[in-house]
Amino acid sequence: MDLYHAVFFVSANAARHALDAMADLWPQWPVGLHWLAVGESTAAEIHRAGLAPEYPRSGFNSEAVLALPCLADVAGKRILICRGDGGRDWLAARLRERGATVDVIPFYRRLPAPDRHCPDDIDTVMITSVEGWRALAGRIPAHARVIAAGERVAAAVAADHAGPVVTAASAHDSDMLAALPG
Repeated sequence: MDLYHAVFFVSANAARHALDAMADLWPQWPVGLHWLAVGESTAAEIHRAGLAPEYPRSGFNSEAVLALPCLADVAGKRILICRGDGGRDWLAARLRERGATVDVIPFYRRLPAPDRHCPDDIDTVMITSVEGWRALAGRIPAHARVIAAGERVAAAVAADHAGPVVTAASAHDSDMLAALPG
């Protein structure tokens, strides 16, 4: 861990699982690392581990994280990305383009619950990730409104869903709730 410049957690789940695993190996956290979170919920998990998280104040996505000052000059530095299995490779690719060595470790896997279904009379569903949409896409009634967290998630939903798609500003709770119809 002490060889890394930054450790990025893509979600609160990634932070929770990764920090639990890391705490078993590092009873005292290395000094000088940038502990990066995608947003406030993820930052809260990092803070619970006694660390000082850095995160974008808006955007709550990989693009906003890439704009953090600590990632501006990463040539020759090592960065660890902690995420779910099958997560997006966009940030790792951009950091490698900037000359960083990037390690990606999955700490959890998303699996659809086979016995779950959406009631036919459901009118609104909130989706916060492309992976979440893929797990639920075949179960959402065509008439249901889908509120998608950001443009990238909305594009994935719109490609598969015949019903209305509303784009929220981000996956942050307040942005998702603001996208609900009045």
